[in-house]
Amino acid sequence: MRFLPQRINHIIVFVFFAPFALYLIPLLEGKVIFWGTAGLQFIPWRAYGFALISQGVFPFWNPLNGMGAPLFANYQTAFLYPLSWILYPFYLFGGTPALAWGFTLLVPVHLGIAGIGMALFLRKIGVNPRGQIIGALAFSLCGYFVARASFFSMIWAGVWLPWLLLAIEGVVSSEQFLQKWRWMIGIGLIGVNQLLAGHAQLTWYSFVFSGLWVILRVAKFRNWKVKLENATLIFMGFVLAFLLASVQLVPTLEYLSQSQRSSAVNYEYAVNYSLWPWRLLGFFLPDLFGNPGTGNYWGFGAYWEDAIYIGLLPVLLALNSIISHFRVKPTTDFEFEKRRLVVFLWAVIIVVLILSLGKNTPVFPWLYHNIPTFDMFQAPTRWMFLAVFALAILAGLEAHSWCYPSAAGIKRFRLMIAASIAIGVGAVAAGFLLPQIEKTFIRSFLTFGALLFLFSVLALYTPRDGAPTFRKQTLWNSLVVGIVMVDLWLAGAFTNPFIDAQFFEDPSPSSKSLERFERTYIPSSVENRLKFEKYLIFRDFNANLNWDEVKLLPLPNINMLAGIPMVNNFDPLVPSRFDQWMNWMDNLSYEELKGYLERNAVGNIIVLRENLDWGIVTLNPRARISWSGCQRVDNFNEDIQKLMVLQPLVYSNSGECIIVEAEDQCNVKPEIIEKSATIEVQRDEVNLIEVAVNAVSTGWVRIADSWYPGWKATIDGHRASVERVDYLFKGVCVPAGKHTLILQYQPTAFPHVVWISLGTLLFCLVSLVFPIKVREMQSVQRSHK
Repeated sequence: MRFLPQRINHIIVFVFFAPFALYLIPLLEGKVIFWGTAGLQFIPWRAYGFALISQGVFPFWNPLNGMGAPLFANYQTAFLYPLSWILYPFYLFGGTPALAWGFTLLVPVHLGIAGIGMALFLRKIGVNPRGQIIGALAFSLCGYFVARASFFSMIWAGVWLPWLLLAIEGVVSSEQFLQKWRWMIGIGLIGVNQLLAGHAQLTWYSFVFSGLWVILRVAKFRNWKVKLENATLIFMGFVLAFLLASVQLVPTLEYLSQSQRSSAVNYEYAVNYSLWPWRLLGFFLPDLFGNPGTGNYWGFGAYWEDAIYIGLLPVLLALNSIISHFRVKPTTDFEFEKRRLVVFLWAVIIVVLILSLGKNTPVFPWLYHNIPTFDMFQAPTRWMFLAVFALAILAGLEAHSWCYPSAAGIKRFRLMIAASIAIGVGAVAAGFLLPQIEKTFIRSFLTFGALLFLFSVLALYTPRDGAPTFRKQTLWNSLVVGIVMVDLWLAGAFTNPFIDAQFFEDPSPSSKSLERFERTYIPSSVENRLKFEKYLIFRDFNANLNWDEVKLLPLPNINMLAGIPMVNNFDPLVPSRFDQWMNWMDNLSYEELKGYLERNAVGNIIVLRENLDWGIVTLNPRARISWSGCQRVDNFNEDIQKLMVLQPLVYSNSGECIIVEAEDQCNVKPEIIEKSATIEVQRDEVNLIEVAVNAVSTGWVRIADSWYPGWKATIDGHRASVERVDYLFKGVCVPAGKHTLILQYQPTAFPHVVWISLGTLLFCLVSLVFPIKVREMQSVQRSHK
């Protein structure tokens, strides 16, 4: 293994820069990842948030989508994720295009972090440099990450799993309490990165795996006191992670309680993207059913959801661990420990494979209906994250034990060489003789045959232990690592389309077709057809050749780049009432819809024409902030809700009467009267609204923005209640006379959780420094003696 880096710092450099080969050329050309959630969520969210921060306003609220909705509390925005703040200087220097470039740069950076974490973890459990590098490459360049490059939050969350296990191993393996304590702090600091990364699903899966790993590692101790000490310290580490992240988690939990996912996601949504069983062949043949990056994907579902390739050699090594488990008798501590790990990891792989199949077996449906947390996420296939991780560990363990083959092994590898040649010849022959066979089959089997041939030859010519031939050993190690890297690079090279970063430049004035910048509404059916039939084609990422049209539409949430307010919202969480409201809107006739939208300050409707062309119908919207001098009080039930939304003109053709859901707290008559107040909007900002009211009699200031718990109101400095009115919106009862009404938004309990997070961070920093000071004092005392 003399070719391979022997020092851990050399291995870190090697595995960190390996993923950059996939993104270096596009980055140098000024191109960025944009397809799907990158352009429709992450980049607009962050660009808008940074724009507000640059103006001295924290992005608590998003007034541009969903009739107003929380922004910071939206978990996937990941505003407090530490590494994402590298993006802020990019934004200040070059605006949104530079921000998008920074997002793309963070992809290989995080893949490199994943590789470093895996290498350090494998080293911690005793794996040699060859195993560290093979396992690190298999994990950091796996299809699960590379095919999801535009799902930034998934990569940000997933890469920290090996680091979490590294810290857990540090607690378990350390002999001195101060060392255990520092590793416990490490669990907190690593765990908070996952919790702030913005993807609850992969974070939860990581914590589940970590919990199982803790049970496995703590169980090996015979002394119950030692077991309890290690388990307690590890648990304290996770508590620290949650306390550190409370500044984000508490607002998110509040949003979750108000959202369409407050209790559970519906069954059809939960089992969406169940693992297509045929895609299990992707462990050996990654593009058997094509690749949307090259425009030839013809498989079932979304390509990236079932992308699981970790390289042919790593998966063969992982499979060989089953054979070696039964064939090789352990003689060292490492081999005994390896046997336990092999059994554990394969048990995890089998379980998560069954879970990933989702609706294709009766197991996941039963868990959905009976076991908590299984009804909180979509896409069961994402459980394969743990299978990919476990296989990468197995590959590292088996690469550590790779040695010159026995007589039976030589025979087996010769048979594999013959089989690989047969596969290659068969693939070529099928290409000529059977033109009806998909071309992706031919290419995949040719690639598989070539790689199998190379690895079989390498296995046959494995240098013997203690062989003095430096040149042969150097060449062999170079070929093993080089072929694994090239295999993974080629598999991931075309999975993500790129576009020039200037795509994210603000639209020029001539391109802003929505001149008045009033709220725009896209019916859900129109939005879905435009998104998934015209612009975002799952079978061919490059099918749409006019990406600039996406900015002109505008399609949520890319509208945030131009500051165009939308009724629609493409966020993963939306207030539950807004979700229901949008569903009801789809059932209105055009005339009812038009009148209702105008009453609620909507000025444009996107309509669909022939050949998926679209146009804009302009409306005559009323003011977003208005006065109502009469009210109707209702203790809402389902019938009243539907009546109010589906027949919005029943109560008042002119819309003066406001429908109040709370108990009558306002002395307002239910009869329609003449306008009895004037209102003047003095400030209308992101988190703050100030209105001057001059009312002859008591009435309501109605704001056509979504009601949400964090909004607080004062009238002339005195607290007032912000009520939910007209089902979705917010209103404040204002007494007669001249008054100043101020509404401000801040997540509930926000100042308190800030102090909790800061206090916990200070505790962690002091805990890291304290052992160093103790050792220095002990060293000084010993020197005096």
